[in-house]
Formats: sequence, structure tokens, C-alpha cells
Amino acid sequence: MKKNIFIFIFLFFLMGSCKQSPSKPNQINIEVNNRADSIKIKDFKLYDTSIRKDSLEINASSTFIFFPFGEYTDVSSFATNYKNLKLEIFSSPVYGDTSYIINLYRFSSEYSYVTFCLERVSDVPEDTTERMGVVFAKIIDNQIFLDHNIKIGMTREEFLKRFTDNIEMLNPMSPINVYELMADGIWHYYTFKNDTLVSIILDTDRQLNKD
Repeated sequence: MKKNIFIFIFLFFLMGSCKQSPSKPNQINIEVNNRADSIKIKDFKLYDTSIRKDSLEINASSTFIFFPFGEYTDVSSFATNYKNLKLEIFSSPVYGDTSYIINLYRFSSEYSYVTFCLERVSDVPEDTTERMGVVFAKIIDNQIFLDHNIKIGMTREEFLKRFTDNIEMLNPMSPINVYELMADGIWHYYTFKNDTLVSIILDTDRQLNKD
């Protein structure tokens, strides 16, 4: 008798727990919302701005500035996300010193390219983890896109909303054609024509082959 009661109670709780499981559509909605949130650059911190001719210079900090394609620890991972690009591996001296040569990795489409080097993440000798650092990039088509879905052809408003909801502070009354986003050792140049992004240049202070 006690055994039958125990089995009945067990089955009762088992049926209750199945009913409380989240439905599959709810899980899909959560995933979609997370993807939408990832478009906004959440850690963007603006320090100051200045206008130079038709350019707005923006001094700021963000992981995106240093890793505009996201953080990759190996070349194959990047290649997986950009299967339409051609990969070329070539050597370059460091600071013009031909006795110190490293490999560079250039991904290119018909009209655009980005060059990476592999750099150490930590100064600790035991930690050999590497990550891909941008050397130079010239992007004039939408085959190469940045993190947060920043790409050629997007509108000025779409671009500015990646950084802030208050786009007026990055869109002064003066006509701005180029947004220069800068941090320590790296510069982004976003050029607009008729409020449409037509060119992205990424430059760094790395003394490597940028041709």
C-alpha cells in the first residue's frame, strides 16, 4: 500500500514539472532579442569630440574600437565567419627590422581587404594565448562587415545609433562627411555620402606591411 502511494506521488510531481517547462517558441524569442541587443555597442564611452573641416573626431573607449570585428583567438575562426573572403598569408618585418619577421593574414573581397597579425594576450610567459589584431583595413563594399552589423550601405542614423541613443551629440549642425573614431594606437574613418556609409578605413600604429 505504501509503495503504491509513493508511486502515485512521484507521477504527480513528474507531470507537474513537465507542464512547467518553457515552451520552444519562448526560447526562440529570447534568442532573437539577444541578437537585437548585440547590435548596440554597450561599453562605448565618449570622452570628447572636435570638428576639423568636414570631419568629426571622436575620442572614446570601447572594446569595439580595438576589435572592430570581434575578438578572435585564431585565423580559422575568423575565416569560418567570412567564408566569402580570400585569405592570403605573407611575411612582414616589424618596425622595418628584417631580422624580425612575422606572418600577416589578409582577408579580401574584390574591392576590400583587412589585414591582421596575431598578438599575445598576456605578458605572462606561461600564457601563450593569442588574438587577432587589426593592422589595416580598407572596406568599400558590404562583403566585409564589422561587429555590431556595421557595414557599407547603412544610413548615418543607423550608424550613430550603434554608439548612442542621443545621436545629436555625434551629429552637429556642421556638415560632417567623415567620423574619425580614435583610441590608443588605432583610428577608424567612416566616410558618408548623402547620409550613406560608403567607406571604412581602419589604421593602427603597428609598423607592419599595410600595402
